[in-house]
Amino acid sequence: MGTVEWLFTVAAVSMLGWCTARFKKHQLTFDRFTGGHSTSWLILGCSAAVTSISSDTPLLISGAFYHGGISENWFWLISAPGSLATLFFFARLWRRSGVTTSAEIISLRYGQQAPARVYRKINAFIDAGIINVLVLASVTYSFVILLQFVIDRAALNLPLSSYQLAVLCTALIMVGVIFYTLMSGFKAVVQTDMLQFVVVLFVSFLLCGIAVINASAEHGGWLSLMDKIPDKDARFSLGQPDNLSFWLLLLFGWWYSVPGDGLFVQRLVSAKSEKDAFLTSLTFIGIHYVLRVWPWFLLGAIALVYFPGAENSESVYFPMATQFFPGGGLLLLLFAFVASFMSTLDSRLNWGASYFVHDIFPPRQPDAGPKNALIERSAVILLALLAFLIATANTSVSIIGIYKYILIIQAGTAVAAIARWYWWKMTIYAEIAAIVISVTLGNLLYFSVDNSNGEMFAIILSSNIVVTGLLTLLVSHYTAGKQANSVTQAFQNKVQVSGIGWRLTDEPMPSPAAQVPFVMLVKLWLASIMLIYSLLAFIGACFSLHGYQLAVSLACLCCSLGYLRYHKTQLARIAFD
Repeated sequence: MGTVEWLFTVAAVSMLGWCTARFKKHQLTFDRFTGGHSTSWLILGCSAAVTSISSDTPLLISGAFYHGGISENWFWLISAPGSLATLFFFARLWRRSGVTTSAEIISLRYGQQAPARVYRKINAFIDAGIINVLVLASVTYSFVILLQFVIDRAALNLPLSSYQLAVLCTALIMVGVIFYTLMSGFKAVVQTDMLQFVVVLFVSFLLCGIAVINASAEHGGWLSLMDKIPDKDARFSLGQPDNLSFWLLLLFGWWYSVPGDGLFVQRLVSAKSEKDAFLTSLTFIGIHYVLRVWPWFLLGAIALVYFPGAENSESVYFPMATQFFPGGGLLLLLFAFVASFMSTLDSRLNWGASYFVHDIFPPRQPDAGPKNALIERSAVILLALLAFLIATANTSVSIIGIYKYILIIQAGTAVAAIARWYWWKMTIYAEIAAIVISVTLGNLLYFSVDNSNGEMFAIILSSNIVVTGLLTLLVSHYTAGKQANSVTQAFQNKVQVSGIGWRLTDEPMPSPAAQVPFVMLVKLWLASIMLIYSLLAFIGACFSLHGYQLAVSLACLCCSLGYLRYHKTQLARIAFD
């Protein structure tokens, strides 16, 4: 790319920041981090989707397809049951709770006693100050590497090396993101996410469309091109459930995503209504698991024809872009990567700051505006600085290693996170036990056992969930009273939760959620899981034209759709009552 193109990129990126900074700055904590509960479900759903697309996502997904097809993407596709569980069992409850952050639910559920106050602070710091920094560091590291790749091919005659220039550009972008994140609030951030979402998806589909058209023309049509893809039928299928890791991940691999991570919960509680919270979750699921993946899947498939035998499967994305998207096209691609990086960065900085302001250093007085502003500025700058320093340190950063570590140490808390909503006997002492056991056991397993093997990773993850979960329930059983206390009853009245876990309370509360029996919710959830996976398999079969897979996936798709349609009245109650 030439100087003019680079200047255009800088101008376009600056415009993204200006579009956010121009919004009115809110002074209240409530507005700064929830947008005043006035944001539509479409904007929130798209924001949640684009923040899940970091600068390394296209490389990881297309590279995984290149390596083993759709089945190689199970490391993230397996979270679909968890996202659907959030949709059916938790989205409306989160909005009904009226909390500002996910950590605040601790106080709502267990009261304001010392153990609950301390645990809320610890929980918030782990999420916002440790895990959030690790994720930001991995995203920043991958963006620096991607930017270095582009600079190497730009042939710029500068005194700095390509890596040094990439680090400098990344630092400047992060400073800009810090500025407009502090100049605006949550609502402006998610509205800018919407713009960045359009850019990322447009460029992804444009690159995929150009690659499909040109590759098909060069090889005598799509069918001829598909015939040149090795093991095309297997690559476009969901895989064969013939190993232990598949079943362990299917049973336990999705628990970590329930009842929604803090970043996603921020969007649920910011919705206009419970209906909007439900539709926010539904929009995210449709985009995240069905819509966004196919441009990257197809690029990975076509790369098998143009760049066979690549040692690093994640490295095929940029050669494909250079092959089909030369010159100004690479400018658009760079712009898309910058947009996705900025979206992830601003959302995580705003969300992380909300924990510091609202949970770790909560205001003692209602009019603590200046103090809140100081805490927010300090938190945003500190989080960004720590992430940048970790990403650019003279050490090798393993992106997959970071995510595996986060998943393993958090896995054991899943049972406690679910039980606090649906079991009245859950106690704050069981919550504390869960996080202590999960982090301790997770670190012990992660550093003592080689988890590079997929099966061993599944065993470690499942072991932490099962062991910590059983011990959590045991502690809860022995620390709970014989009857629900007033705080527990108030929580049930507030969120109007029902189910078998609340039948022994003094006053089981009728609620809108009770109109749909818990067992029916489970059935609808299972049918939705079948719908998502059969839809993926059906689309894959349409591309590969594999008759048997097409027939089976279509049958499963029709069955799940038919079941959901048959129970459309219950679905309408969940979504709109």
